[in-house]
Amino acid sequence: MTTEVNSQSNTPSFAHALSCKAKLDEVPSPALSHDSTASTVFHSSASTPRESETVSQSRPDHSPSDADYDPDTLLHFLAQQSKLNTTDPLRNHKISEGLRERMVDWMTEVTSKADCSPSTLFYAVSIMDRFLTKCQTPLSSADMHPLGVVCMLVASKLEDVAVMDEGFMYEHVVHGKISIARMSALERTVLQTLGFWVSAPNEELIISELLRALAAGSTKREDDIFSSPEFFNLLREEAQGVATLNLFNYRFRSVRPAALAAGSILYVLRKEGLEQAVDPSTLARLAGETVELLTGITAEIDAHIANFRELHPIANKVFDRVNNQGVQLVE
Repeated sequence: MTTEVNSQSNTPSFAHALSCKAKLDEVPSPALSHDSTASTVFHSSASTPRESETVSQSRPDHSPSDADYDPDTLLHFLAQQSKLNTTDPLRNHKISEGLRERMVDWMTEVTSKADCSPSTLFYAVSIMDRFLTKCQTPLSSADMHPLGVVCMLVASKLEDVAVMDEGFMYEHVVHGKISIARMSALERTVLQTLGFWVSAPNEELIISELLRALAAGSTKREDDIFSSPEFFNLLREEAQGVATLNLFNYRFRSVRPAALAAGSILYVLRKEGLEQAVDPSTLARLAGETVELLTGITAEIDAHIANFRELHPIANKVFDRVNNQGVQLVE
């Protein structure tokens, strides 16, 4: 079967497909529901999106050693997040919070096994929640699987060097259960519903920019935690791990990404016993939030993670991976 491939995308190499296939074969489709009635939104006869309609772009590296660090990048993200509105994405649909949680868990596993960029997962979940918020057609549980697939597809085209395109998804992710034509039609629907704005700021992006801002304003003395690029990268990875767990909390969808990003950083610093290394008021100012709000969000993150296994038993594998790769979430 041949697949129309956007020339702007970097199709996965054969070697990459083989390396991911074995891992992806271990990932079952999400057990979402027995409801087989899908919305007509997912059965459009639209053809594959034209080249101009498929968004593909790259973003700069977020290393603290960049001589061209631009504080306007963070300000741009803060301004853009004011256009986001995902307070209650499921309110118009016959989809439960538990169903969304299962989809986020599956998307987390797929993007991990496929060696996607960390940003791909955050973009995919953001695209899914924003589409659900804007979609006026009531959707059911049967719609969640194809929607999750297409949100990962769009996010991968935006972020990954080795893109999970339609052909890759068809063969290695959905194993022929969702046709390429259906994926392409739904991709068009998602893009049009979002006005082709798929690169909305998310927690992962803002964590990197907040840490770069803190590093740019540091003393660079030996006792300064930002004097070490290795520590910077470790702190970023740990905060992004915490932000990954935050994706499962439906209540957090109503919180601005910058507040969640800053709260994730502050949570990690406290867990590592480094809360004195960064002034919370400085972090709050950079995130455009008040100290009181940041303190409250950090407390909510703490409570969420402390009870994560009980609240989200389906996502224990994700919790264990985050816990083992960096900050010790449990003693």
